[in-house]
Amino acid sequence: MNLGEDKATITSQVIAATIDAGLIKQDASVGGSRKFARYLPFWS
Repeated sequence: MNLGEDKATITSQVIAATIDAGLIKQDASVGGSRKFARYLPFWS
């Protein structure tokens, strides 16, 4: 899915804020790539 630059920026900010709040964490099984990143809920 291709997002416009303005929406991609907002999406990145929301993901970063959610990680900072401890609500999600990055799935380590995917590796460190931000392009293919997956996220898991904090309880998993």
